[in-house]
Amino acid sequence: MKRAILGACLSLYVSASGATIIYSTPGTVLIQDEVNDSILIDDSGVALVVDTGGVVRGPAAGGYAIRTMYGSLDVTGTGRVEAGAASAALDMTGGGSVVRLRDNAAVVGRIQAEGAPGWRDEATAYSRLYLQDSASVTGSMRYGGFVSIADNAVLDGWLQSSMTGNIRLDMSGGEITGGVEISNAHQYIVNLSGGTIQGALTGYPGDVQLNMSGGIIRGGLNGSHNITGEISGGQVLDGIRMRSSTTNLQITGGQFDAALDDWLLAFSEDISGPGGPGMRTSGLLEISGGEFGYASAGRGLFFDNDMSLDVIGYDLVYAGGWLTGYLQDGSWFSNALTFGSNWQGAFNIHNVNVPEPGTLALLLIGAFGCAAAGRRRVAGSTEPRLV
Repeated sequence: MKRAILGACLSLYVSASGATIIYSTPGTVLIQDEVNDSILIDDSGVALVVDTGGVVRGPAAGGYAIRTMYGSLDVTGTGRVEAGAASAALDMTGGGSVVRLRDNAAVVGRIQAEGAPGWRDEATAYSRLYLQDSASVTGSMRYGGFVSIADNAVLDGWLQSSMTGNIRLDMSGGEITGGVEISNAHQYIVNLSGGTIQGALTGYPGDVQLNMSGGIIRGGLNGSHNITGEISGGQVLDGIRMRSSTTNLQITGGQFDAALDDWLLAFSEDISGPGGPGMRTSGLLEISGGEFGYASAGRGLFFDNDMSLDVIGYDLVYAGGWLTGYLQDGSWFSNALTFGSNWQGAFNIHNVNVPEPGTLALLLIGAFGCAAAGRRRVAGSTEPRLV
């Protein structure tokens, strides 16, 4: 086995079982051939590079291929990290580590990390993972920490929250073939400007800050977590279906479609969740832009419990259970509104200034095509109060 060691000399220890190589002295290690032992990085000054020709294979059962308690790992070229049948490929649980997967690097097996809760910034996360270029991970992640997915990189599995840490996901490209699942009442940040999440952004009680300016979420948004933030671009397919005690979301752009015969948008407070009926709080959906029902409007929009709706635009008219008119960004809006039997929120229409005549003419041409597609009418179960 060949190892090229750059910089300061590293100490090499082998555990009593002969299965773990420990790097604990600052310096850089370059691996360009096969290593069939587990590797533990245990110093913030250690930089391990698995380059073209390098393969690190973990044990057949239990443990990990590489664990980064501290320090950094760079898998580059065609370097590979492979898990055994019942082990993890990468374990990033520790006091601070950075892992970069780039070029055509491959990780085969799950990635796991238990991180400290409460952090919000990239720089303060104990675990930081960068998946870029054409690198790939074949396996799901049970993770607490910062994740960046860019370029043509692929996570072939799910990104799921760990038991003790929150997640920040910055996605500007690439693909997650599963979905993103959050839980455990922690804080989560999702910044989506590109790329595709094939499944849903889903989960259970937790607080999610969503900032979406691009990209695609094919499985829609659904769950009982609290969600705040803004959607200004991108596509959300299969609708938005939220059951949470507090949802405050602004939609200023983007495209939204429903699954067949399902709600396009559905918001209701889950009063059966933690705290019970005595802890009820209100939420708000504000719509000022976007294309709703671009390919399929489904059953339209649904609101129940203490969820309120504000719509900002011009020539907006609510009649017979339908809201039609132009949103503030000039998009044509024509969708059925249904209000549940327990609805106690408010429905506000804000008609603002009409655009200049030249701009309006262009908008009318675009709206004509949208209106030609038509919408099947869905009657509301409860006539709303206009405030």
